[in-house]
Amino acid sequence: MKILIATNKSLVGIVGGTERVLSNFANEMHKRGHNVYLAYCTKNDGAFCYPVDADVKVINLLDYFPKRRFETPKFKIRREILRLFDKTKMQEFRVIWQAKAFYPVLQKLLQQVHPDVVVSAWWDTSVIFFEACKEQKIPLITMSHLNAENLLHEMTDSGKRILNQCAAVQVLMPHDKVVFLKAFPDTHLVWIPNVVPQYPFSVHKEKLLINVSQLAKKPKRQHLLIEAFSRLAGQFPDWTVEFWGDENGKCKYTNELKELICKYHLEDRVKLYGRTDDVLSVYRRASIFAFPSAYEGFGLAMTEAMSAGLPVVAYHSCPAVNELVRDGETGLLVDDGVDALAEGLKKLMENQELRERMGRVAHESMKEFAPEKIWDQWEALMQDVIAKHKAKREH
Repeated sequence: MKILIATNKSLVGIVGGTERVLSNFANEMHKRGHNVYLAYCTKNDGAFCYPVDADVKVINLLDYFPKRRFETPKFKIRREILRLFDKTKMQEFRVIWQAKAFYPVLQKLLQQVHPDVVVSAWWDTSVIFFEACKEQKIPLITMSHLNAENLLHEMTDSGKRILNQCAAVQVLMPHDKVVFLKAFPDTHLVWIPNVVPQYPFSVHKEKLLINVSQLAKKPKRQHLLIEAFSRLAGQFPDWTVEFWGDENGKCKYTNELKELICKYHLEDRVKLYGRTDDVLSVYRRASIFAFPSAYEGFGLAMTEAMSAGLPVVAYHSCPAVNELVRDGETGLLVDDGVDALAEGLKKLMENQELRERMGRVAHESMKEFAPEKIWDQWEALMQDVIAKHKAKREH
């Protein structure tokens, strides 16, 4: 197969779940013998945080524009006016403008590459690619990286219309498929979860709570973990907390977290460490993975921690997490709020046997998401879409 993986967002210098999935997807499909192109969109030069194989053809869509600019002064002015009064209309205006601006560029790109299938990273990427794919008679698959409720909330009318016409839409969790079927009853929806690395199980000895994630007030909410730990610090003087991740170049929320740590005089026990290239060593030192997110598409770091044998404390109300964590078996799902989070943490902090038992079950539960299983599903989906598209054209 000749596969074009596409996003209308940057992959340069960005650390995130989507960026990681796209790079891994490109690398794996190349490894399986397919001809892979990876298209992205940025004004900036630099390297991807998640490297791709040298034989994957990387394309910056803005290279097709003079000075890597497609936004005109008229576009910028109207966008900012709409942003002040109606963010939904602003979003719709932005996407439709991009689709028109990119159309001749994508026509040229698709004629040059002539892929068998285009896999779009986002709904707005699909809006931008749809007309060019339709004209070139190339099937378009749309990925999901958020839970269905949040995606539908942010999606514009044009996004919903295009999504309903895609050759297939991939969702991350069974619940997402149920929600999307109500909105798009005629769409080919396929549940393919993310890949989870298969780590060896190990007993965790340090009295350490960890959170591995991008630092973000919404939806990651690391401040809730600091608040919860402040209620437990006196009862558990040997325990510490480590946060691994950053704000992707920003510092506002990081500074808020630092102020909160100082407020509770936890400077020696709560640490912000930034990024790491050896996250497995972090998982192996820790005893509990604390995850106070409001919502997730899948929860890559959490599932990796579970694969390494860590029990999780998270919120019942968090989409995706509440399907991946089995309450009382692989971790604890608690009511939203600081007090409930503190109680859940306390239950595991004071019971090593319970932590280890849940961690072992968590490790076993992640075998469902082994890489070869998930990549096989993706490969089968693309082959099926291409075959049906070809049969439809011949008919």
